[in-house]
Amino acid sequence: MRFDLQSLQKFCKIHVKAEELAELYTNAGLEVESIEGDIIDIAIPPNRADCLSYKGLAREAGALLGEDFDPPEIHPAPETITDTIELEVRDHVNCPKYLGRIIKGVNNNIETPEYIRSALEIADISLISPIVDITNFVMLEMGQPMHAFDLNKISGGIVVRPAKADEKITLLDDSYRELNNEILVIADKQQALAVAGVMGGVDSSISLQTQDILLEVAYFNPVSIRMSARNLGLQTDSSYRFERCIDPEMQVQVVERVTNLILEVSGGSAGPIVVSEEHAHLPQPIEITLRSDRLERILGMEFSTNDCGDILRALGMNVLPAADLDDMTVEVPTFRQDISLEIDLVEEIARINGYDKIPETTTVATLDFVPNSEAVVSERRVYECLLNRGYSEAIVYSFIDSELVKIFADQMADEWVLTNPISNDMDMMRPSLLPGLVQAVAYNLNRQQPRVRLFEIGLRFEGSGSDLKQIKTIAGICTGNYYTENWANGERAVDYYDIKQDLAALFALSGKNNDIQFLSKNTPALQPGQSADIIVAESKVGVIGALHPAIQQKLEIQQPVYMFSVDYDAVTQGKVSEYQSISKYPAVRRDLALLVSEDLPFDAIENSIRGEVGNLLVDMCVFDVYAGKGIPAGNKSLGIGITLQDQERTLHEKEVNDIFGRLLSTLENKFNAVLR
Repeated sequence: MRFDLQSLQKFCKIHVKAEELAELYTNAGLEVESIEGDIIDIAIPPNRADCLSYKGLAREAGALLGEDFDPPEIHPAPETITDTIELEVRDHVNCPKYLGRIIKGVNNNIETPEYIRSALEIADISLISPIVDITNFVMLEMGQPMHAFDLNKISGGIVVRPAKADEKITLLDDSYRELNNEILVIADKQQALAVAGVMGGVDSSISLQTQDILLEVAYFNPVSIRMSARNLGLQTDSSYRFERCIDPEMQVQVVERVTNLILEVSGGSAGPIVVSEEHAHLPQPIEITLRSDRLERILGMEFSTNDCGDILRALGMNVLPAADLDDMTVEVPTFRQDISLEIDLVEEIARINGYDKIPETTTVATLDFVPNSEAVVSERRVYECLLNRGYSEAIVYSFIDSELVKIFADQMADEWVLTNPISNDMDMMRPSLLPGLVQAVAYNLNRQQPRVRLFEIGLRFEGSGSDLKQIKTIAGICTGNYYTENWANGERAVDYYDIKQDLAALFALSGKNNDIQFLSKNTPALQPGQSADIIVAESKVGVIGALHPAIQQKLEIQQPVYMFSVDYDAVTQGKVSEYQSISKYPAVRRDLALLVSEDLPFDAIENSIRGEVGNLLVDMCVFDVYAGKGIPAGNKSLGIGITLQDQERTLHEKEVNDIFGRLLSTLENKFNAVLR
């Protein structure tokens, strides 16, 4: 917002230099970008729409300087004709207030007065014609955008409505735009005349020959204007103000101010104001109780009720006594939509009184030491485990492309789709961390990094509506050689068992590496035959497998990619470690060669062996897998080494034979296993 001191003096007596006023504005939270003589350029924060006008900045200056804010009185313009426009508002939610006035017989082919020209030039607003220049000048004065139509280019009245599908309009910047039903337009009975709150159209614009105009002043829903401007890729002086929420109570005054200026500069005759208003959809003044003890506790200094009242009244608020005489009830006006809580009033008093006046105090806090549970693995240990296994941490956006999500997710909910995405390829909250990691792998491969190992600890979204949950998840992905390039190790591509081993190392942190099961299951994103659900205590906690070739082809990945995703709590919630002495008695190892179905997972056999042998089992390994000549079709031979040991005595051969006899009987009954 660029202005000169003279502009503010219409609303408030200011007797300071530009540098002094700029310093006051800066201390009050308005960033001053430059000062040139009496001209000040201020960056207005997004929440301070009230300062996007001379009137608002003058009110702020008056409060900071202790001067009276005394805006000039606006008198109703004389109504010398009875002409009105037919007005129909079809969307009262997005346009709760609309005013129109006809002015006939204006002369738009004269020179704009110097004081208006000067104000617009300082604000970097182009000079167009007297009528347009006046509307822009009043926008600078009062913060209310407005528009003037050529009355003779309007057919049958004004209709405020959503745009029709594929409706088109040529705007004042000569750009041709296709509209949609999310964009609010000002139309007549035949076509759209303007994009509401953003920009007018060429077909209804005024020219130097225009003699009859329709003046439009309205209050639009800020969200609607923001969406329209974003859809069209436009930001205008008008949309900039509307989308930050203007004062919904100043429209009549603005119409009268503009009308008086037009009659003074361009002549003409004004008709009555036509108003459409839905009070229920307009922002209302609110009342907030400000407690003196809370104010003093937050700012660390005492304030009298009178001092607080003077500051708040200087900012345009109405202050009333509360039930407690030390407190006050503050009625917040509609032009301060940024104030809704008691803490907002505390901030207003602090910044106007001066942040430098807040005393320095030493913060005193009680530190409560919370014990760490030994059964819970810290996030740091999870990081260290993955880093030690060669992974690097990746931080991926929580928003991803919905088209990619359709491939990775078993199901999708409409609630995951964002209504206002950052970009078209980030339009959905991620139901899984894997799509983002796959894209990161593709990005690295395209930049000549053939060996990639990444992990992420983050949130995924599950459920829909009120049941939408954020679930902390650990995900990992790897591709390329297992070893980094060196002279000692040859080239070996990473495979499914490598990443399975990495996952087992994670579960080992909590002592649950023997509690996990991998159940083969086809998942849309993973390659059939190389994918599995991760099961803990009979509950699915994640997935593991190779990336599906169809997704590889889509992302132009030329080498196998392996990945896992597992719930964070399933990895970190474990059991307390217990001391166990090393047995001094000899161990007994027996090797079994079992003939089983080739579809039988070893997890099932392992669980049966552990259940049958119990605490005597100290080690178990698969040392051979064979299928081929000498093995019946559809079967495989498993070589399993089983080591038994007792903590208190030597195991006898008969006892060991009995154990293995029961074990073989169990495996035969459950899995039709045959001892070779």
